[in-house]
Amino acid sequence: YPFVLGAVGETIVGIIATGDTFQAWDLRTDTRIGPPLPAGVEQHAPAGVDSLALADVDGIPIMCSTLFEAPEIVFTDLRTGLPSGGPVRPANAPISKLTSAVIDGAPVVVAVHRDGKVSRHDVRTRQPLGPPVEIADISTLFPPDVAYLGDRPCLVIQPGLKVTERAVWDARTGKELHTYTLA
Repeated sequence: YPFVLGAVGETIVGIIATGDTFQAWDLRTDTRIGPPLPAGVEQHAPAGVDSLALADVDGIPIMCSTLFEAPEIVFTDLRTGLPSGGPVRPANAPISKLTSAVIDGAPVVVAVHRDGKVSRHDVRTRQPLGPPVEIADISTLFPPDVAYLGDRPCLVIQPGLKVTERAVWDARTGKELHTYTLA
C-alpha cells in the first residue's frame, strides 16, 4: 500500500493507506489528522492508488494521489477529507509515480508518466510549470527524489533499471544537469 512522509509547517505528516482507508497522522503527537478516507470515497480507493505525494499549501496538508493507470492527479485536504479543487490531467499517459517539492516558494507535485514524460504542477494554482519533459529511459518503478543544489531544486531520477546510475534534472527548467554512475 502507498505510504508517504512529509512536513506541513512544523508538523511531520504520514499518510498511510491500508486495505480500506487512508489516514493522515501527526507523527510527533501520534494523533490523526482529519477523518479516515474510506475506500468508497470517489477517486480514493486505496487498492487502486498507484502513488501518493504530500504538499504543504499555506499550512494545509494536501494529499496528491493518482489511481492505477489513470492520467490525472487528485487533490484532497487531509484536515477535512474533502477534495481540494479539481484534478489536473497533465498528459494523456497514465501516471506511475508522484513526488512533491518546493520550487521558488510554490508547492509542486511532480508526476512521472508511463510514456517517459515528467510533468510539474503548482499545487496551489494547479498551473503547469511548463510542458511535460521527456526523460529518456526514466524508470516508472521509482519516484524521483528531490534534492536542492544551493537554491536550485533538482529531481534525482533512476534511468530505467540501471540501478547504478542517477540523472539529475533541474526541477524548474526540466533540463538535465548531470548523470552519475554509482560505485
